[in-house]
Amino acid sequence: MMIPLKTIRYRSGTRYLLANFVRNDVKNNQRSAWKRVPVAQSPSSLAFADTVRFATPLHAPGPNLSIIPYLSGRLIDDRNEGGTQRFANGLGIEAKIGITPSLNLDLTVNPDFSQVEADQQVTNLSRFEIFYPERRQFFIENQDLFANFGSARSRPFFSRRIGIGRDTSTGVIVQNPLLYGARLSGKVGKLWRVGLLNTQTAQQLQKGIAGENYTVGVVQRQVLGRSNVSAILVNRQRVGQQPDSSRFTRIGGLEYNLQTADNRWTGKVFYQQVIKPYQLTDAHTYGANRGYTSRNFTAIGSYDYIGTNYLINDVGYSPRLGYRRYGGETTTTFYVKGTRKVISHGTYLSGSLIYNVDGRITDRETNYGYSVQFRSTANAYFGYFTGYTYLFLGFDPTNSNGRALAPNTGYRVGGFFGHFGSDQRQRLNAQIDGNAGGYFNGTNTNLVATAQYRFQPYGTLGLSVEYNDIRLPEPYRSVRYLLVGPRADVTFSRKVFLTTFMQFNNQTNNVNLNARLQWRYAPVSDLFIVYQENYLPGSLTSKNRALVVKLSYWLNG
Repeated sequence: MMIPLKTIRYRSGTRYLLANFVRNDVKNNQRSAWKRVPVAQSPSSLAFADTVRFATPLHAPGPNLSIIPYLSGRLIDDRNEGGTQRFANGLGIEAKIGITPSLNLDLTVNPDFSQVEADQQVTNLSRFEIFYPERRQFFIENQDLFANFGSARSRPFFSRRIGIGRDTSTGVIVQNPLLYGARLSGKVGKLWRVGLLNTQTAQQLQKGIAGENYTVGVVQRQVLGRSNVSAILVNRQRVGQQPDSSRFTRIGGLEYNLQTADNRWTGKVFYQQVIKPYQLTDAHTYGANRGYTSRNFTAIGSYDYIGTNYLINDVGYSPRLGYRRYGGETTTTFYVKGTRKVISHGTYLSGSLIYNVDGRITDRETNYGYSVQFRSTANAYFGYFTGYTYLFLGFDPTNSNGRALAPNTGYRVGGFFGHFGSDQRQRLNAQIDGNAGGYFNGTNTNLVATAQYRFQPYGTLGLSVEYNDIRLPEPYRSVRYLLVGPRADVTFSRKVFLTTFMQFNNQTNNVNLNARLQWRYAPVSDLFIVYQENYLPGSLTSKNRALVVKLSYWLNG
């Protein structure tokens, strides 16, 4: 194996690099590393990198400059939903500039993300907003600098907010084009990392959508070995309209991230404050977590407080407001010697407790489980769960516009869960997850199964199925939800690839198709043809469809 040095960013005259090399022995389900990594740790952790020294200093890698222009055309047909058929073309450019080997500037003008795979449909049984991960390349590089502040329940910056708006004439959330974007990110010296992001969205007067400018600044200082102290400032500023109460949202945050030299102890402490054009009380969040990892035992505990006016739904992600949460989990792992079938087994225990700001318990959850890891790469776990939910507002547990459960009522539940995954080395492999038990004032049986077949060396065929059988007493609605999704990833050659999937979802009464053909006609230069359509189940009558062709070319300086 050879790694061209020009693909690695380094300074002229560099004499050594920090690296590790890991080999996965798939046949025997074993892993080995050049620099030893404890079995409970990730081999990608820099805590276990070692020094690679060169006999002579490395020569200058040359200029690090790339220009990527693109040309696109898009045909959209919404006539079956009362809309129109329209054609749009696009022309834009991206630039990647290496200011130093570890500090990079990314620029984009009129960016186009049509080649990004569409989000997968999900069965929505939640009372709160569902989290969808970022897929657009411009926002992904050095994403940890911007996206990991706070906790999973209170992110001050969520890049998926950028580029969406609400059509005031229909009330529907629609895409809003980005006019430009700029991101400076990387290391400055040995101890500092910085990030600066600025984007501007378009103004669509006919839809009542204002232009928005998003600016995010991050600075991070390494302290005490591998730990760091970080600060973030987020600003969303409305552009081109008269000032009003929503003209801006600003969030400032500080946090300390703990990482010990051996990676056994990790954790963080954070605080964030929201500023709006009007006076807000309890518009902050804070929390902490601490984790411990050893060969046979791991544990993590966490605490979060989310203020009642921590209103960041236009810049960040916080699906729920006005509560404090305590959480924890532990696992024990016992490694087995002298057997050809089992590698390890152990226990799992997790729990969470949520209070509202008045001190009332609103949610409680506990999971007890046991897992087994087989040498064949198969794995299994099973367990029991208990929970409690108190509803302050009315809620239909089926999310089907049925009769809502009354507010100020509480529900205790319990049931069983399990998982089995087959040998991943086989061309045909599968896994199944399930749980059954109490669900608010009734029951739910949930099954999720996936199967995949590899036809080497060309690609894979997959099928995923999710089934929910929710049984509630009269007069509440009982439903059966089915979500089915076949998928194909095919490599016709080293330059031509096809990714396509279809999903049937009877909760939303929708069938969607997404197909993406990619031809890499030159290094890092692509022609994409993307087709997407939504249908009515049964008749397969088209709701809407879109065809996109995008051509990009990579110019290296």
